[in-house]
Amino acid sequence: MRLIAAEDYADWKGVKIQEVYQLIKNGDIRSLNKSNGGLKRLELVYVEQVPEHILSLDSEVEYLNQKQAAKKLNVSVDSLRKRLRENEVKSFTIKGYCFIPMNQFNESVTFIGE
Repeated sequence: MRLIAAEDYADWKGVKIQEVYQLIKNGDIRSLNKSNGGLKRLELVYVEQVPEHILSLDSEVEYLNQKQAAKKLNVSVDSLRKRLRENEVKSFTIKGYCFIPMNQFNESVTFIGE
């Protein structure tokens, strides 16, 4: 299974984003119902196959927010945020866990998805 953004699902299927949210609410499509802990909420939906032009994530990996990533790296959240602002932190994967900074999302997903 792969995870794609609800917006990408809407574009792919040719429907409005509101219809996708209604499908999720009705249980017709399954979504990853987990807040990423940030200001922007990214709604991800499960799909069996994904067209090549849509970025997707592996559903078997647990994606970490900043607080969880800082704990895995054994650093403070403030230290991680400072390093993120200075572009010192890149995406990483550790034993089934993954952290992707929002400013690197597109390029990181392409790399991790391969």
